[in-house]
Amino acid sequence: MTADQLRQFLPSLKEQSLAGESAHRMLAPEARRRFFDKHTDYQSFKPKQAAVMLLIFPDAREKMHLAFIKRHVYPGVHSDQIGFPGGKREETDAHFWHTALRETQEEVGISAATIQLIRPLSTVYIPPSNFEVFPFLAHCTDTPNWQLSPDEVQELIALPVAQLFDQQWLIEKELTFANDTKVLTPGFQWESHFIWGATAMMLQELRMLLAGIN
Repeated sequence: MTADQLRQFLPSLKEQSLAGESAHRMLAPEARRRFFDKHTDYQSFKPKQAAVMLLIFPDAREKMHLAFIKRHVYPGVHSDQIGFPGGKREETDAHFWHTALRETQEEVGISAATIQLIRPLSTVYIPPSNFEVFPFLAHCTDTPNWQLSPDEVQELIALPVAQLFDQQWLIEKELTFANDTKVLTPGFQWESHFIWGATAMMLQELRMLLAGIN
């Protein structure tokens, strides 16, 4: 996808229906699907709230990419995982969109003034960390001047939007969790990176949204 094509598709992207849970379940690990079958109202767990940014941006040749970050290794549920820029909502954030903007600026150094909202996507609940996540699809008209936070971001990953249409990168991979539990998990393999969990679930909804305009 080029920058011109994105501009052409923007009206359709804003009007398309979202797949929501049907998209999320396609990429949810089995344990998460069982959780949702058992717990239909996760609000009873009083989840913390966060927002993330699915940011589309052009490279020097006007080819559009999607930004991911790889987090550092730390004592936490999402250690060393690939995700979208974002984080926990603060009381000073007027809206979840402002949370996504603030966290994106803090983590990858992009000024909020250079980011344009396309639309919100469907919320995702993450049982292990008890977070309700509000994703936002947005774009930059110019190549960002990345300034990665050394405390929060290990690596920036720029995924070509064209890759989203490739069915071959959707795989299942055995991951090892606490207590050496091994789980076969659906996700996306991009070069040396495996994108899974809530990030893959949000990405699947974006894939289906983009497929609706082609």
